[in-house]
Amino acid sequence: MSAVFVPAYAQAATIYLKGNADGTAGGNDNNDGLTSENAVLTLKKALELAEPGGTIIVAKGVSLTDSITVENVTIERDAGFKKDLFVIGSANDMPTITIQNATIDGMGYDLGSSDYAPLFLINGGTLQLQEGAVLRNNRSTA
Repeated sequence: MSAVFVPAYAQAATIYLKGNADGTAGGNDNNDGLTSENAVLTLKKALELAEPGGTIIVAKGVSLTDSITVENVTIERDAGFKKDLFVIGSANDMPTITIQNATIDGMGYDLGSSDYAPLFLINGGTLQLQEGAVLRNNRSTA
């Protein structure tokens, strides 16, 4: 009788992300991201760890200064976190952020209140919404 090798596939994970958009320390990309206390710092690392089908919980705003594609994940606002989830670009950085086949959800927390910021603050660069992009519970400003 011979042994049969069955590959183990990684399961989609829930990963915590704490950026440093407000200028204070956030997570650390050497962390595993599995708890708020062990959150990662960058969206790039969170996407790697969550894998397709995973969920990323944003507990502190994230600065996006490099172009990136967000695909095949769900991103949610952590309970009690009220600021912008993502701050895109600056006067010196003009990234392209592409969202496709992904959901970004403000999680329905009293979004009529001015206490909660929008999902994105765009200071420079481009936000591209492609097929399958869903923005939910976004407090918008005009």
